[in-house]
Amino acid sequence: MDKAKVAILGTGRGMSFARNYNLQKDAEVVAICDIREPRLAMAARTFEEEFGMELRTYTNYDEMLHRERPDIVVVANEGTRHPPFVVKALEAGCAVQSEVPMSYSIRGILDILDAVERTGKPYMLAENCQYFGYMRVWKSYLKEGRLGEVVYAEAEYIHDCRNLHYMDDEGNYYSYGQAKAAGFRGLQRTWRSGIYSIQYITHSLGPLLWLVDDRVEVISCLSTGSRTEPEEGNSDVDVAIMKTERKRVVMKVACGHSVAHPTTLWYTLYGTKGSVETPRGRA
Repeated sequence: MDKAKVAILGTGRGMSFARNYNLQKDAEVVAICDIREPRLAMAARTFEEEFGMELRTYTNYDEMLHRERPDIVVVANEGTRHPPFVVKALEAGCAVQSEVPMSYSIRGILDILDAVERTGKPYMLAENCQYFGYMRVWKSYLKEGRLGEVVYAEAEYIHDCRNLHYMDDEGNYYSYGQAKAAGFRGLQRTWRSGIYSIQYITHSLGPLLWLVDDRVEVISCLSTGSRTEPEEGNSDVDVAIMKTERKRVVMKVACGHSVAHPTTLWYTLYGTKGSVETPRGRA
């Protein structure tokens, strides 16, 4: 069987995908794209050192799609800009795997859904937390009925990203304070700057919905506002209260990306026969 040709957009998280795809027997990474030329050259050099293979590099995404005609495209550019690049790849006849989040707007989500329906090509959101070993165990508990009917679920994802708000052309990150001290010279704000933490809800909500096999029908959110780093406009912590559509599970999810707290990832499920919970502490 011929190997699937994989093209990567984005040299940050995109390099993790490049490594993993190239370890598969039925896939081969052929090209990578990034608008930052120093970072692009560094990624290609690293890939050649690790795999002994030369990647073709592009700064123009449309050109990469046209010239390479890949079977699979990984969209791993800035988190706020995924939808148009996903749609272009689907319309070019490619299967698409996208980094999280899917979109920061309802319009972006609808554009992707429309493109999938029009082209018939598969789209996968690369949410990874549901693949944790304990998640698989919890899923088996639910299938066996050991927890009974799930009535309540909760998750908390705290990841202090204040040191990731600015970037130079080589991919080095800076906090607002560091960027200000440097006069912001040669630095760009990253997609993590100026967002609500709840917009990056996939690591907390995604596994819960996978576990209960349902979707959210009702949701209400509260935010602390931006008090830890008001210059950047990021919310400290956001909380969402939800109820699912079919099984009427009540859920609470907390997300914090600009808060002075160690990184934590925590989940719990309450059932009519039992409950499960991960330890609290550093992720």
